[in-house]
Amino acid sequence: MKANSTLWTRLTERYLLVIRNEDNFAEKTSFNFTYAKLLVITTASLIVLFLASIFVSNFLVTKWLNPPTKEAQTTRRLIELSATVDSLQNAIMARDEYLLRIQKTIQGDNEFLKAGSQDTSDVSTKKTKPPVKPADLKATNPVDAEFRNEFESASKAQTAAETGSVNTDMFLFSPLRGAIISDKFNPKNNHWGVDLVSKKGEPIHAVLNGTVILASWTQDSGNIIAIQHSNQLISIYKHNSSLLKKVGDFVKAGESVAILGNSGELTSGPHLHFELWSKGNPVNPEDFIAF
Repeated sequence: MKANSTLWTRLTERYLLVIRNEDNFAEKTSFNFTYAKLLVITTASLIVLFLASIFVSNFLVTKWLNPPTKEAQTTRRLIELSATVDSLQNAIMARDEYLLRIQKTIQGDNEFLKAGSQDTSDVSTKKTKPPVKPADLKATNPVDAEFRNEFESASKAQTAAETGSVNTDMFLFSPLRGAIISDKFNPKNNHWGVDLVSKKGEPIHAVLNGTVILASWTQDSGNIIAIQHSNQLISIYKHNSSLLKKVGDFVKAGESVAILGNSGELTSGPHLHFELWSKGNPVNPEDFIAF
C-alpha cells in the first residue's frame, strides 16, 4: 500500500516549468503539469498517430500507389466501356441495316422489293398450303387464272397496308399544295407512291417533323430526298429540280425541303413522285393526306 501511495503521489505531484530569458533571467512563460497529465497526453498522441498511420497505409497509399489496386480499377473501367461500345455497335449496325433497306427501296431495287414482299407474307399459310405445281397452272381456265392473279395482288397490297399502318392521330401536311394527282398508288405496277403535278419551281414541303436521312441524286429518280419521322414513318420525294436540305438536317412539318422539277430518267414532265413508308412497307398516301 505504501508503494502504491508513493507512485500515485509521484504521478499527481504538481510541478511548475518556468521559461526565463538567459541574459536577464526575466520570466517569459510557465506551465503547470503532473506526470499523470503527461502520461495521458503521450498515450493519446501515440494512439492518434497509430490510427493515422493505419488509415494512410490501408487507404491512401493503397489507393494511390498500390499497382494491383490501380490495375483492378482500370480493368473494371475497361469492362464498363467495352459493354457500352458493344451496345453502341449493335445499335449502329441495326440503324445502318435499316437505312440500307430504305436506300435500296428508294433507288428502285426490284429484287429487294420482291424479297420484302415475300417477307411480309403469312408464314403459317406457306406451311399449311403446298405450292401450286406448274401442271395445275396450265390446266386452269385462263379466266380463273386472271381472276386469281388480281385477287392475290390485292391481297398482297392489303397485307402491306396492314403491316405498314400509319398512326391516324398524326396530321400529315400535303407535300405539294394545289397539286393534281396524275398517277395513283399501284403496287401491282411497282408504283409505290403517287405522282403530283404542279407548276415547275413550286416548293415541296415536309409532311411531318423529322430528320433528313437521304439527299442525293439517282439516275432514275433524279434529285431525291427522304425524311425519317417518328413511329418508323418515312416520306420520300423524287424528281426534284434542287434540294434545300442535306442529310442530318431536322425539318419541321410544312417546311420547304425541295423544289419541284423534272430530274431523272423515269419522268415525263415536272411532277413530284411522293412515297410514304411505314415500318418498311409502302402505304397509299391518299389514305392519310388530303392532296
